[in-house]
Amino acid sequence: MNKNKIIFLSLLILALAISCNKSNDKEAKKGQDTTETISTNSVIDWQGTYRGVIPCASCEGIETIIVLKSDTTYEKSERYLGEKTQLFIQKGKFEYIENESKIILTDGDIKQSYLLVQDALIMLDSDGNRNTGELADDYILQKKR
Repeated sequence: MNKNKIIFLSLLILALAISCNKSNDKEAKKGQDTTETISTNSVIDWQGTYRGVIPCASCEGIETIIVLKSDTTYEKSERYLGEKTQLFIQKGKFEYIENESKIILTDGDIKQSYLLVQDALIMLDSDGNRNTGELADDYILQKKR
């Protein structure tokens, strides 16, 4: 009987361990982005043109184009869709923080952070976090080749 208890307890512990591992795998997959962050061990190709339409509270969206240049300067153009035809252009320097895969655009005292992912920039909020909610995917600027 003692041997049966040991076998039963061993099987129970094994089942619990497997169950916990599957639960952790589901949570890990649930928290993963559909776009993967570029590995810091890879050659990072951040130079280029990124385009998208960012959500806007008072218009149909903000058509946004960011050009990142090899000399760490950028040009950002924005057009408010459905209300104004004026194009707003911002130029300045940017910083690439490799260990965080972040691009920080600077124009005077104004800073805007983006997460660099494979062939895209994801606009971050003022605290440097990803936007959440049903419009989260609308904060992605795709790289044009």
